[in-house]
Amino acid sequence: NVGHLSTDSGMGFVKELESFIAQPHHSLVVCGTREELEHLFGLLPALSDAIPDANRCEVLIPTIEEYMRMSEVMFHQELLTMNDDAKHCLRDQFYLWRDKIVGLSPARMCHILEEKVIKPFRMRTAESEVKNILGCEDIQLLSAFWEVSK
Repeated sequence: NVGHLSTDSGMGFVKELESFIAQPHHSLVVCGTREELEHLFGLLPALSDAIPDANRCEVLIPTIEEYMRMSEVMFHQELLTMNDDAKHCLRDQFYLWRDKIVGLSPARMCHILEEKVIKPFRMRTAESEVKNILGCEDIQLLSAFWEVSK
């Protein structure tokens, strides 16, 4: 949360960072998306001068297709598969709520899928015959989550 650095508490952290990297044999590596790094160095030009290009790591944002593949792998690890309707539904959900998910870390996306798809699915199927195929109705639970998290 780069914007936090411009608050009173964030500025205390910034001063500590500047003091740290001003000392000999200390260095700092920053990682983030291109926009995050630009925002950081726009807020704190002194850091920009103190952190060489070699210590700047640009993190690429996963695409919708990468989120889809990650979801399929995660479901497979949970011994779940998606039928074709569920795959289309999940892809549609990702595109519909693109502004909410683009930039989420894989760990965060996995957590959301665990909490909003897998756990509810397991709870519904625990009392009945256990099935391992997710359908569109299982994926549609995400829609309510994205709506609430606006």
